[in-house]
Amino acid sequence: MSKTLIVTLNYNSIDLIGPLYSSINEKLPKEGWEWLIRDNSDSRPLADIADNRVKILPRKNEGTFASQHNDLMKEKLFDKYEYLILLNNDMIAVNDFLTPMIKILKDDDTVGAVGAQLFYPNGQLQHGGICITHDKMPFNINQYTFKKASIWPTIPQKNRTFQAVTGACLAMRVSDYKKLGGMDENFHWCFDDVDLCLRVTQELGKLCVYCVDAKLIHIENYSTLKNPTNLKPNFPMAFERLKNKFQHNLRGDIQFYQGEYGEYK
Repeated sequence: MSKTLIVTLNYNSIDLIGPLYSSINEKLPKEGWEWLIRDNSDSRPLADIADNRVKILPRKNEGTFASQHNDLMKEKLFDKYEYLILLNNDMIAVNDFLTPMIKILKDDDTVGAVGAQLFYPNGQLQHGGICITHDKMPFNINQYTFKKASIWPTIPQKNRTFQAVTGACLAMRVSDYKKLGGMDENFHWCFDDVDLCLRVTQELGKLCVYCVDAKLIHIENYSTLKNPTNLKPNFPMAFERLKNKFQHNLRGDIQFYQGEYGEYK
């Protein structure tokens, strides 16, 4: 029986799923995982992929990133799996990202969430962990922020601990996801992943780890641009909620990554 469930939300992006499937099929192990695609497409719903590891679940395009994942948990679709990987549809696997991410969770029960190294289609770094500024704003560590924020350039080159990692490709134990009750559904398509990671560290007392050996290309915000207005990110609202929810427990940590800090074994 498969131990890892990969979950992807898809909205009117049939052109993305084919290349993502091809990369997963080529790079990942042949066994040990299944892929559940929640297809919210209106005009061109996905046809079944001829692979018994892949299940397409037609659903209405409503709710938030968080609620659409939580609905799957409530339907008990996670129950037979030990591990869960949240994976955006606008991704291409560069290597076998699953094995090193799950290995960290298997080898260390003090780790609660694992994020991947992501690149823009032009090959430039898109995510090497998430820093939080002194005014509490989370941002991805990448080559655009090295100079702007004086982040030490070698930070993304090793496994490291962070307060948060991106939800574009995020691995957790199913049991931990359930203990947290899933994601906070009051975030509107942004910072829900940061909130999840902060609760992993603060409620479960576990670590968030960035895994340099898990590599994917991220065609950022592709599906969001196609979504109706009510399903687009509301950054000001989400940022205010994040600050108000955690208050003193949301700490700026940018200074730590302006030097070598947080290396994970």
